[in-house]
This record gives sequence, C-alpha cells and structure tokens, in this order.
Amino acid sequence: QGWAPSFASRLIEFKLGSTPTGIFQQKNIFASFLVTGGAATLWLALTARTRRWALFLLMTLYPLTACLVLTESRVGGLGMIIMLILAMVAEKDKGLKSRSAFLRRLVFFASLVLCAYLVGSYGMPGGQHPDFKHENSSKQRARVLLGTWALIKQHPLKGSGYGSFESSLMPAMEAANIESIESDTFTHPHNEILYVWSEGGGMA
Repeated sequence: QGWAPSFASRLIEFKLGSTPTGIFQQKNIFASFLVTGGAATLWLALTARTRRWALFLLMTLYPLTACLVLTESRVGGLGMIIMLILAMVAEKDKGLKSRSAFLRRLVFFASLVLCAYLVGSYGMPGGQHPDFKHENSSKQRARVLLGTWALIKQHPLKGSGYGSFESSLMPAMEAANIESIESDTFTHPHNEILYVWSEGGGMA
C-alpha cells in the first residue's frame, strides 16, 4: 500500500494515496497489530534455543519497523518504544553479564531506530516526510471529546439512547458552541467509557 499501491489495490480494497492500513482499513489498528506481532517476535527471539533461529526472528523486525513508519501512527510508534524498553528491562540480567552481550543488544536496538530513520527520511512514498504530529487530528479529537462530554451532560443518567451517538454528537457540539474541523460524522469518540456513558447513561 505504501510502495506499490496499484498492486496492493488488487489484493485488498483501500483508498489510494492514503497511508498503509492493511486489511483493517484503519492505520492505528494496523500499527497496533504490527507492534503486537513485533513484541511476540522479539520475545520468541529472546527465548529461542538456537542462535540461528533467534537471528532469523530478529531480522523480521526490520521490515516490520519499516512498515510501522509508513503508517505514520503515533500510537504504533509509542507502542514500539514501550516494547523495546520492556525488552531491555527483561533482558537486563543477560545483557549485563558481559560487555559483548550488552553491546550486541545495544547495536540491535540502535539498528532498529536507524531503520526507522532511513525509511522516514528516504523511503516514504512520494518523498515526503512522515507526519506523526497530526495537528488537525489531535485538535479534532479534543473537540469530539468535548462534544461527547456536552452530550453526556444533556442526559447524564439515561443517556441519549443506544446507537444514537453518530446523530446526536453534532447537535450537542453546536449547542455547546464547539466547532468541528471536519464535516464528517463521527461514530465513536475514541474513548470507550465516554461512548458507553453518552449512549447508555451513568447506569451503563
């Protein structure tokens, strides 16, 4: 989807020109899937019985890292960083046994960071730099959360009714003088607790 979109479009349906989303059609879900797979792979590599098998598993993390950069997902990037930190903590005893063991692990983690940097600098489709800030997206999510809270305040106990979030959010935002950056409707506020509360009320 990133480097060969025309070929990828024959395999799965997706919007051409968008960041890779995999079969999930949502880049953050795809990125989370990649990180979960990377964490499982890294754990298998660290507990592998043979060095050859461990090396093979570790090599698969490079294309995974490259794909993660292509998604431009902040959630995925944060998950990757947390995964590497947890791996270093788990490997603390083995890594500190000798200087060579420590250096091998340090070089590997640094090489993953270098891989991400090279893909972000020279391997992005169209030659653009990856956008992890998503300023408009962050502002819009904040407005949606405020709008969801305004919707909750209208019916804090009984809620607005199950299945009504999409149709009720925009009127609630307008009543609270919250301007939406996007014209699209929203089916979810990216917060499960507020979502259930807004539709089902406090008892839900």
